[in-house]
Amino acid sequence: MAPPTVEEVAEEAGPAIKNILTHLACYGCLPSDSEIEKLEVSGPLRQYAILSMGIAGFQSLAGLPKTGVFDVETANHFNQPHCHSNCNRSGETVNSAYAEGYTLEHKKTISYCFNEYSDQLSVREIRDVFEKAFKDWEDLLKVPIIFMEVAPHPGKGNIRISWANSGGGGQYGPVFVSYPPPNGADANTPIEMYFDEDTKWTVENLRKTVLHQVGHILGIVHSSRRDTVMWPAYRNETFGGDDRLAMYKWDTSPAVGKGRNLTPRSKKERVWTCIIKDHDVLNIIAAPGGVLYRFNFIGAIWRYKTGGSWERIAWTLGKSQTYIKQLVASSEYLYRLNEDGTILRYRHDESDNGWHAIDSISNRNNNIKIAASHSSPLVYRLTKYGEVSVWQEANVRWNLLGCPIPLGPTITPEDIPNIIAVASEIIIFRDSDQTILKYQGADEKWVEVTFGLLFSKIIGGTGDNSLYILDFGYAGPGEVFELRLNEGGMCYLLGDASSYMAENCDSETYPEEIEYVFSGSHRYAVYSYGPVEGKRRGVVHSGEEDRPTNDFHKWVDLKPPSSISQLVAAEDDVYYIDVTGSIFKMSMG
Repeated sequence: MAPPTVEEVAEEAGPAIKNILTHLACYGCLPSDSEIEKLEVSGPLRQYAILSMGIAGFQSLAGLPKTGVFDVETANHFNQPHCHSNCNRSGETVNSAYAEGYTLEHKKTISYCFNEYSDQLSVREIRDVFEKAFKDWEDLLKVPIIFMEVAPHPGKGNIRISWANSGGGGQYGPVFVSYPPPNGADANTPIEMYFDEDTKWTVENLRKTVLHQVGHILGIVHSSRRDTVMWPAYRNETFGGDDRLAMYKWDTSPAVGKGRNLTPRSKKERVWTCIIKDHDVLNIIAAPGGVLYRFNFIGAIWRYKTGGSWERIAWTLGKSQTYIKQLVASSEYLYRLNEDGTILRYRHDESDNGWHAIDSISNRNNNIKIAASHSSPLVYRLTKYGEVSVWQEANVRWNLLGCPIPLGPTITPEDIPNIIAVASEIIIFRDSDQTILKYQGADEKWVEVTFGLLFSKIIGGTGDNSLYILDFGYAGPGEVFELRLNEGGMCYLLGDASSYMAENCDSETYPEEIEYVFSGSHRYAVYSYGPVEGKRRGVVHSGEEDRPTNDFHKWVDLKPPSSISQLVAAEDDVYYIDVTGSIFKMSMG
């Protein structure tokens, strides 16, 4: 029996190829008509060539080797839950700009209603997710468009929300959105959102999905930037630069659009602004929404909001048990762990009127660490026994996630693990035995995160789904790896900043003293330079725009006007406090 020809294999694989092409269209990775016209093959081979070109384009966007081969690594990225709103079943893109004209021309208030709820989440959890998603887009728009819930009566609701069984996983992904026809549509025709009840829903993945779909309702198409809400895969909960840039189209009136830039800020326009001068040298922590806190460990905390002034939100009580042990920021709250184990929180927008305790008196003496992420409202705690819990707002209590690294009564400080919140996930790790574990919510168990190299430090990105790991460098500072938890633990080598220092700094540098800070697509490296007795601390930056295809990130010197004592970042903002207590801010957006 003769082996099959290439043409026969390509023809046999036709249905699978067509399915992959449909998904590639969602990422905007199909070759253009002009590129297809240049192909010198026809029939099934032509379709296979188009597939290979599309896969290569997808690999480039995903940061994978650009091979054009649908290998295991590509499949792992490809199988992430993603949006089909920008593509139809034939793989062609669909113009979603109708939603923009619909809201701008006909509605200043967009109403929505719930026809049906999911059985997997409480009504309150679902409503909270939608309310927050709508509010986040309202805040980003900066124009008078308001989302308002109405009762689900016939003919009511510009957006009607339902859950339904698809019979084993919908062909349109976890959610299907039905828009009115773009030409001559009645302004009262609703947008129907159908969520697949066969999908495993959690508050976290629902939040990412809804935030993305509301963007489409507002007329925003998919982005090719992985750090954006509108990246086709449902992975981000905080807006990126492309999301903000897409919103400029809403500034149609002179009053609203006055003074608004139409392009991202160039590197030459990025400047350091002093927001407090020659004050006490304190610690600082950044939060989403242009909020910065400075504090001392004996209990005093000040809050700063971009465009506003400093205000004191906590005072020194003179009692050692109320000294601050740790401060962390989530998407909504500043959390404070005191030396006595008390955990309190303060809402960033100040709508809660002060501080509120969230732990019971009987358990607080056991608390030793807390963790939170800028892209999630969740907060986690670690007890002296090794137990990890997450605060459940709906039930007003701590939910125990287990005891992944049990601790005994005679442990040393080196035996105490660290916890890091990454988006809506929690990681626990310990340097002494190189343990890294992640809580897998769907299975309600802890699983090992495989890195494969000895690590010297692990850092969580404040607004993304990545862990940044510094390997143990025997002859230098070690290289930096990005471990993406939402992509099956895919690992990418980012290199390190020491080579940039060596090539571009006229003074002596100290690679072993480099410290990294990560915020979304922004990477900062704080370094020491100059003579030993008069060292200064500078910072270089690397963003998504600085990354060439399939290469390491390039670094750009941000040239701080003074020597850095501590640097922090949130979203597109970066801050540092210098050795005199002055604080400077720069916006990278």
